[in-house]
Amino acid sequence: MFLKKTIHFFIKKLKTLKNKTKIYYLNQQKGINVSTTTEFGRNVYFTTSSQFWKHFKNGAIITGNFCKFSRNSNLLAYGGTITFGDYSGVGEGVNIYGHGNVTVGKNCLIAMGSCILSSNHSIPNIHSTINSQPDILLPTLIEDDVWIGANSVILGGITIGKGAVIAAGSVVHKDIPPYAIAAGNPVRIIKYRSND
Repeated sequence: MFLKKTIHFFIKKLKTLKNKTKIYYLNQQKGINVSTTTEFGRNVYFTTSSQFWKHFKNGAIITGNFCKFSRNSNLLAYGGTITFGDYSGVGEGVNIYGHGNVTVGKNCLIAMGSCILSSNHSIPNIHSTINSQPDILLPTLIEDDVWIGANSVILGGITIGKGAVIAAGSVVHKDIPPYAIAAGNPVRIIKYRSND
């Protein structure tokens, strides 16, 4: 169950900022690690062994209200911003890298083992090493009411339109229009959700 073994946090020294809860201190129990630049909405639920880190100056993680994050989920801003709308949920073992900014809308489901990127590396000539290349920042947008199936990979610079469904194991390398159902590696549109 998604909320099984939900940990109740005792949050101290709260400051209200634009209807969000700014975390200045969080009791870090059972493997939950939270950066001081993380902002949580009301009634956000976590399970064990998750990380919410800014990783570099000026990074931020902001959640809406009633979001849910399962165990071993990692939100790593790396200097960018990761934002979640209200009522969105993240399954076990999801990794989100916010270098170039990741925005997840309201009522989204991101199933276990998925990975969302917002940057890439250039591929240099043979006289330079790949790891010496800077990140290319590629903002990623997941609009409202999107379902991302288990073990999917969302590459940087992608927009997934409102109400879209991404099948399990897909590699999303291009924009997905609203209400599309897409699957595969590389991803392709299978059909659209019904209007009935």
